Amino acid sequence: MVDGRELCRFEVAPMVVGVSAAQEPGSGVYRYDITEFDHPDARLIAAAPELLEVAISNAEYRAARDSEFGRGYNAAKNGQSRGLQPESEDWHAGYDARAAIDKATQG
Repeated sequence: MVDGRELCRFEVAPMVVGVSAAQEPGSGVYRYDITEFDHPDARLIAAAPELLEVAISNAEYRAARDSEFGRGYNAAKNGQSRGLQPESEDWHAGYDARAAIDKATQG
């Protein structure tokens, strides 16, 4: 596990990551006000509201589609399943959610 002190970025020198780097001469850090933690989990947590919005949007779309066509209920009732094909709208909705997660966790 990485110590959080080595993942923080500072307001006065955002390019410096970690307390050890901040304490080096010439780092430009003269005040230890932290603005963020440079870690994929921290970026994911920060992006949670946007990701929740994507998830809700996808759920609402699928519920409306299933309600309109009755596919969700009928497929479950009949024990049928339909795989997601690259050209289907479901596949694109899943891809959009994955893209949002990837964007949120990139450094």
